[in-house]
Amino acid sequence: MTPLIHRDLHPRNLDLLPVSIRRVASLAAAETRTLAQALHARDLMETPTLSRSQQMAFLAVFFPVLDPARIPRLEDLSARARQDIASADVALNAIFQLRKEGEIGFSLWPRVWPWVDFIHTHRQQLEDHIDFLPERDFYVSFALFLGSYFINQATCDLISATPGFWACVVKFIGE
Repeated sequence: MTPLIHRDLHPRNLDLLPVSIRRVASLAAAETRTLAQALHARDLMETPTLSRSQQMAFLAVFFPVLDPARIPRLEDLSARARQDIASADVALNAIFQLRKEGEIGFSLWPRVWPWVDFIHTHRQQLEDHIDFLPERDFYVSFALFLGSYFINQATCDLISATPGFWACVVKFIGE
């Protein structure tokens, strides 16, 4: 049985976007996306004429990009795997930027954390292959993202109980 996702993560939210942006957003959300499409969607997310609800519709673009099943083994750094890692980095940073308070974190966290943990654990090994957001910026954005979800007790409990989470926080604080 497929778990229910928060309504703000549902693909139908792309219908809130203007048609010209919706096309790009749909391509970026597709399983066959390219890094260029993910970057283009992230750039369009910052279009000044978009309303807040239209910007939040981009959660439905970046949520599928963070499918943990796409996390590669380090032995498999094929072009597709590198593209998936780089696209996930773009998606994480977009989601960190979109911060939406409340219960949505409960649906986001099971996708956000595996990618954060993967990038956190393997960043140095991957930096020759992936053009990541600078490490300090990544952790600051992650901390701000967390702050918006610690308001919801259930999400706070989920995040706090995640294996490896506190080790990641300690590394960030030590930077």
